[in-house]
Amino acid sequence: MRLSRKGIIIVFLLFAILSVPVYIHYKGHGHADVLYHYLFKDFNIGKFRCAVFLLDNMKYHVSLYGDEALTSEQKAVKHRTDSVYGYLADTYGWDRIPADTIIYKIRRKSIEWAQQNINPQIAEGADGLAPDAKAITSDFLIRQIDEAYAVWQSSPFAKDMSICEFEESILPYCCIPAYGRLQSPEQLRALMPILKGLAEEKDLRGIVHRYHRVISDLRDINGTMGDKATKGIMSLYSRDEGCLDIAHYGCMLLRAYGVPTVVDHVVGFRQLPDRHYFCCLYNAERKEWQGFNAEGSLPGDSDFLGTPVLNIYRDTYAAQKESPYFLRNKDEYVPGHLNQPCMKDVSELYMPVCEVTLPFTAATDNRLAYLAAFSSSAEDGLLATTWGMIDKGRQTVTFRKALLDVLYFPIYYTDNHAVSFGKPFYLHRDKGRLTRHYLPINGGGEKTVLLLR
Repeated sequence: MRLSRKGIIIVFLLFAILSVPVYIHYKGHGHADVLYHYLFKDFNIGKFRCAVFLLDNMKYHVSLYGDEALTSEQKAVKHRTDSVYGYLADTYGWDRIPADTIIYKIRRKSIEWAQQNINPQIAEGADGLAPDAKAITSDFLIRQIDEAYAVWQSSPFAKDMSICEFEESILPYCCIPAYGRLQSPEQLRALMPILKGLAEEKDLRGIVHRYHRVISDLRDINGTMGDKATKGIMSLYSRDEGCLDIAHYGCMLLRAYGVPTVVDHVVGFRQLPDRHYFCCLYNAERKEWQGFNAEGSLPGDSDFLGTPVLNIYRDTYAAQKESPYFLRNKDEYVPGHLNQPCMKDVSELYMPVCEVTLPFTAATDNRLAYLAAFSSSAEDGLLATTWGMIDKGRQTVTFRKALLDVLYFPIYYTDNHAVSFGKPFYLHRDKGRLTRHYLPINGGGEKTVLLLR
């Protein structure tokens, strides 16, 4: 249905009137010119909503700031590596470069070149963390909104998404709290023109496979650079990678090419002590989120994590009012890895979760209790993996995202010390029936149990 000219004017006036209070609010808090831009310079209701979304949640974010320009040595490494890769891709095809016979020979030459041309430590500009609300400019926000909005409208992978899904998986300028440099989609594409072929791919697995193959070959050309390793975008050019860099740049570069992507992380593995960050994209055709390691697996691979894990959390841009950060009492201690305003438990996307209610009679002002798992890396040997709200009236606590077959220690915190309020147990489901099993004790005595993590 097409609106008449009179109808368009009425809609504009109504929207403008309703938006005035929002504009006045931000006029006193900064970045009001972003809202003014989408009201009076480039009138767009959708972009105005995007601006409000970013501004409303910006106070919860800090980012890495510093000189974004590459040093002369970084430019030399990047130019040489891009040139070598371009020659190989033109000669063999991007998906047929014979790594065992070609890239490893080139790597030896790359190492020799680096030893002759690169200082032991590549200098970088001074970096620092700063609150986004103070450090991000209005020009950057407008550029980010315009470019992300254009990606959303044009990408075959994103154009059917709701605006709520778009606001978390394409619009944000960051994907991991306090990590990575600020770069808009267009800036990222300009930094990595070698990835322009991603735009040719017709399906999600194809675009992720191509990304993985190109970045893997870039890394293999140089191998490990040791103390010459670089940060930022240059972290894609050596085999000194970590899962944070892989997930961050995988997410932000795929977003720049129209793939709705977020970063999830495992709070811990059942048999390993570390956290792990990985990407997750939205498959609009199947209407489901699919996790993957950006340089090691494809969306839809069911075993990409490789080993049983504990709870999985998503780093979001919007504040999550159901997170411990907001649910806690005023002075209540929350473990650092769960004390994040922009984080939510998404374990149910990856594995079965269940609800369990435990008795809670401890005298405390706390609102939260936790199910903890053993962890050799934790100071007290316990890692809080999920939380529950304490019901003082019923003297119970309910955990809504407990996992099956995990040995849990029910705890709450006094200051920053874990206090037990129940016996260790695990949950098991057999033929649809959920049962709770307590750690076995022989004859009322003690039993030694070997816990491996």
